[in-house]
This record gives sequence, C-alpha cells and structure tokens, in this order.
Amino acid sequence: DWGLDAVNVSPASAPEAITVAASDQNDQMTLFSNIGPKIDVAAPGEDILSLKSSVDSGDCYPERTVGTNYCVQSGTSMAAPHVAGLAALLFSKNPSFTNEDVRQIIRSSAYDLGNPGRDNTFGYGRIDVGKALTYTNNKFLTTKITQPVRRTEIKSSYQILGTATGSNFASYKVEIGLGRMPASWTQITSSGSPVENGTLATFDSATLPNGRYTLRLTATDTFGKDY
Repeated sequence: DWGLDAVNVSPASAPEAITVAASDQNDQMTLFSNIGPKIDVAAPGEDILSLKSSVDSGDCYPERTVGTNYCVQSGTSMAAPHVAGLAALLFSKNPSFTNEDVRQIIRSSAYDLGNPGRDNTFGYGRIDVGKALTYTNNKFLTTKITQPVRRTEIKSSYQILGTATGSNFASYKVEIGLGRMPASWTQITSSGSPVENGTLATFDSATLPNGRYTLRLTATDTFGKDY
C-alpha cells in the first residue's frame, strides 16, 4: 500500500529506526513511498542499480537489466541503503558518536525539499552525504520521549519521560497536537534546564477531549537551532 503513514509499516515504525522515504532523480517523492511524522529523511529510491542478479529475479526485464547481470530496482528498499551507508561513514569518521548523534547529523545536513523545514513527505529533506561528513566534529542535542510509547492510552495525570540535553543546550518545550499529523500544537511546558532520562512534563489528559494525540519534544541550543 503506497502513500500510507509509515508508523503502520514495520520496521520503519520502530522508535529507534531512521525512517527513509524514497525520492526520484528530480528530487520528487516517488509514488510508492510512504509518508508521515515518522519520516526522518528521503534518499534516492527510483531506478537504482542493485546487486540483485537478473538470473534469479522474475521481475528483472531486459530493459531493467544492466550488463546482462544486474537489475535496476525501485523502492524504499533501494533508498534505505543509501542512508545506512551514510550512517556507516559517519561512525567511521567518529566512532564516539551515539546512534542519536548520527540521526541528528543525517537530519541536520539534509537538503530541504517540499515545504520549508521538516514535513511529512520528505522529513528533513534528501540526504546530503558531502555536507553530513563536514558535521563529524559538531555537537548535537538529544531529544527523545521514552514514555508514553506509541499508542498508549492515557486517562489521568501523566508524566512524560525522556531526554532533552547536550552541548550548548538552551531550553526545551513539550507540545501536544490532535491526530497523527497535527495542524497546530499546544504547549504543555517549557524549561531552561536539561533533562536526561527524567521527567520532561506532567499533564492532565482529563482536560482534553477524547481522541488520538501526538506529543512533540523540541530542544533549542544556544545558537537558536531546534532539534
């Protein structure tokens, strides 16, 4: 099923996963790519030379065969390896990076596509390997909500747990919006104190109408950059 919310697709929906959309050679979104708030970045995924053998593939037609041996393939399965390769390059440049450091570099260095800033089609944009490799000495903030996990039912006062910290930390805020892709956000709390594996905010769900909501954590550094 194309164009569905990536949160319903495994393993793309995993909180730890860098979720990748597929773009074409014109930096347009492909018809087969999924979308949604879980998308981190996009990467080329249409007409990609693969290592799939034409001999063993029932869908590798002559016009999609290169050198009689290999298939040209399309899919998010072609886009994701570009991002995995970039992640490996970043770890090789700086083995001290955490997984979240690498995620933030890949996001921050991406070439913005679609609506300005992060959007539900391209995430933070199409990956830019050259730019990402210039960020290997940069420090990034970590922003993570660990509780509640996805699809948690909340009926009363609730503590939102997680992390908002890092070098050059300035502040963080927690917001809530109606639906999976909120059109607007309401601030629950803000703070100038970093939090690591602790309580980010407390809110009373009884003040909200019944429904599905999304929480958003944003941390800002001393240079004014949001994460």
